[in-house]
Amino acid sequence: MKSFVPLVHTDPAAPVAVGEAGARTAGELMRDARAVARRLPAAAPGSEVLVVCGDRYHLAVTTLAAWLRGHAVALPPNAQPAAVRELAGRPSVVALLHDSDLTDAQDVREWLDGHVLEDMTDPTWPEALAAERRLAVVYTSGSTGDHQPCAKTAAQLLGEAQALAATFALQAGEVALATVPPYHLYGLLFGILAPLAAGAAFARETPLHAETVARAARQVGATVLVSTPAHLRGLTVLERGDLPPLSRVFSSGAPLPRATADELLARLGLQVTEVYGSSETGGIGWRRHEHVLGDMSTEPAWTPLPGVTVEVAGEGRLLLRSPFLAPDAPVPYPCEDRVEVDARGGFHLRGRLDGVVKIAGKRVAVAEVEQRLLALPAVADAAVVAVESPGARGHELVAAVVPREAGREAGELVAELRRALLPWFDPVVVPRRIKLVPALPREPSGKLTRRKLHALLGLAVEADSPASEAASGGRAEAQAGAAAGDSRDMSAGTDGAAAGAAAAASGSRDMSVRTGHEAQASSGSRAMSAGTGSERDGARAGAPSNMSEGAAAGGGATAFALGGHVRRDEGGVSVHEVEVGVPVDLAFFRGHFDALPVLPGVAQLTALVVPQVAALRPELGPLRRAARLKFTRPVAPGDALVLRLEVRGTSVRFSLARAGEVVTAGALEYEARGG
Repeated sequence: MKSFVPLVHTDPAAPVAVGEAGARTAGELMRDARAVARRLPAAAPGSEVLVVCGDRYHLAVTTLAAWLRGHAVALPPNAQPAAVRELAGRPSVVALLHDSDLTDAQDVREWLDGHVLEDMTDPTWPEALAAERRLAVVYTSGSTGDHQPCAKTAAQLLGEAQALAATFALQAGEVALATVPPYHLYGLLFGILAPLAAGAAFARETPLHAETVARAARQVGATVLVSTPAHLRGLTVLERGDLPPLSRVFSSGAPLPRATADELLARLGLQVTEVYGSSETGGIGWRRHEHVLGDMSTEPAWTPLPGVTVEVAGEGRLLLRSPFLAPDAPVPYPCEDRVEVDARGGFHLRGRLDGVVKIAGKRVAVAEVEQRLLALPAVADAAVVAVESPGARGHELVAAVVPREAGREAGELVAELRRALLPWFDPVVVPRRIKLVPALPREPSGKLTRRKLHALLGLAVEADSPASEAASGGRAEAQAGAAAGDSRDMSAGTDGAAAGAAAAASGSRDMSVRTGHEAQASSGSRAMSAGTGSERDGARAGAPSNMSEGAAAGGGATAFALGGHVRRDEGGVSVHEVEVGVPVDLAFFRGHFDALPVLPGVAQLTALVVPQVAALRPELGPLRRAARLKFTRPVAPGDALVLRLEVRGTSVRFSLARAGEVVTAGALEYEARGG
């Protein structure tokens, strides 16, 4: 029986991790892994160590430590506290290790603080791991609404890492930089295990903003970039030379739009390699975008990974034979995707068969979102449908909810529902539109047809079929309604927005408003990241009184729904990221295109950005100037945004991003306090 080792480095001084948090060698990695292993409880049959680490080096240490001690390592579907704590309560989990702000678990950094740098040990893995040994458990979203465990053996996990390293010719001396969390299977394989299987190194941090990706890539000398379509789309704002020479760029998590692949190739010279697979199956195939295709060209076919065979069953269902499948999986394994096989042995994807969709690269079971809504005390009945959405998002969720109490204020209830979902899901997954209705048009059997549900939600009506298909992302998805608003350009009046920002900062003096060319500066893409060594809090700031009072006069919500806050330092710049929910009844929408409401730029600045700067950086004085404002996409009711602030001295660069795509950006100049 074949066996595997996770670390092939033999030189203790060989680098394995690089980044602002400090470089580490193979000898230091093994030293730290052994130290953590000694502190873990003894292994028992089926025991797991749940790991939630944003720093890839910490995740590598804890993973190797769990294996040295005889445990499997469990990776959560996301880092939301409620989801993590639920998984930590499972009987198989014997320890929860993290490097964040969780207060009721072990911070692995406390176990590593006493080590002397350059105190290294022999990195040789002590004993090869048997192919059938259970090494990892990846929790996925299941159709029942619960996170389902997906176990991985050494043959599956390390075998795939070796196959990836060989297929894509990763070599010693290379550095992989990833923009995907390391606790996701894709991030674990491409961002840690494949580099270690090749004798290469990985970057510790997870940059997402285009400029921080470019800076991190230059700093660590990255040769490999591991990313997602939404993040890659943000890189198109860069210029040639901003990134170091990259030998390979990988994309997974969602289909890469052809326009994004073409622009990356034409603008930056980047040939993107897409990787296709799932948590249940492991990697299946890959394809490389080597030519600018244009709208009318045929998409490149997918090539199966070594050892993988693709067959087709009825309805085009993919049947899979793969060494990365679970040992007890049926052979061939029936997948929930439709494919066509070509004469050369490649294949083309033709959509999904099951009820799992990907939203901006985040895989989610629509049934789970529905079940979470139904579990809320304020909800009597609910249905969720997935619809196609233009741009990098790919899909979005729309919900119909029957309130348990009649007469509640709609905006307040919708905001409450969104807040209740955020601990369980990434903000981009939470339904963009929630419609409150007196009842759902169910059949006497209790089923809800797609036609009736779509008609209720104002979506394109299709032929009748059980709503269980619609509510779990079924076989055919409707086009999004006009209220999605992603494709419209926003004309928000740059001069007026800048002036409004200045007015909101009371007490400012000698203020000059920049316009013209300064208002055209571009900004890159940004999505929420757990970060490394971050501070989190629940920072709150209401809208300035002049805006709030004016909006309140027309009714509706006057404040944004603010979620988690992350703070960290990046090369002398203090970075804040705040999750922002846009209430559907936000009063600032009133009078701004009733058929397709958009949030005015002045409201974005004066009711959100400026108050958050004041709340998070009270040491700054009055606002002097708002400059280089750009409103590239509309902000719609129900949007889930991330506000990013980059503070250097009295200068603040800001951006608002939706699903990793910047919608608003600019710069603020403040006076020093007392200056």
